[in-house]
Amino acid sequence: MIKNKKYLKAIIILIITSFFLSCLEIETKIEIKEDLSGVWNLTYRIMKEVSLITPGKELSGYNYFPLNETEFKKRIDGIPGLDLISFSTKDTIMYTQISSEMRFANTNDIQFFFNTYSENELITIDLTEKGVFKLAIFNPFPEIGSTETLNLISQLYTDKNAEIVVLMPGIVKESNKGLLSENPLEASYSIKILETLKLTEPDEWIVSYE
Repeated sequence: MIKNKKYLKAIIILIITSFFLSCLEIETKIEIKEDLSGVWNLTYRIMKEVSLITPGKELSGYNYFPLNETEFKKRIDGIPGLDLISFSTKDTIMYTQISSEMRFANTNDIQFFFNTYSENELITIDLTEKGVFKLAIFNPFPEIGSTETLNLISQLYTDKNAEIVVLMPGIVKESNKGLLSENPLEASYSIKILETLKLTEPDEWIVSYE
């Protein structure tokens, strides 16, 4: 029996993290129209062992990414502004890849997809300032504070990234990080998933356009 509650909590978080992050590689593309509606493509990969697990009480607060088609469609049905255009899965020996295309009424719908169904915020999108797109990425597991626990988690990781591409409703002028594209409407940003666990403040990506 483990008497140290902090140590037990660290173990639970470690298990949760290995389920939901070390097994993920994320690619997303958001095309935003002038009225802030648009089309969102989201692709992520989950290890086969994870897709066979039924999340229990310990995992229910960290369901940022649906594990299968049933969960995915249930998530979409819970957000009135999101409409599913297409959904597909690709199975390999190692992982299941989930690919989707969705139509959103407002960029807030993308936030709801992640944040409404989890205990902690994962992202926020701010387009309140004209000609400025702001996306903030939060530490998905802020409870992890010890170096020892982070070191344990690091051993589970390969170089998995979250790749984000945004097509703006105007010509991109500058970005505080990431890359601009040959397409004048496009900007992209990549962050290592492991780095998100070390965030003490939100990682903010700011793109200006006109």
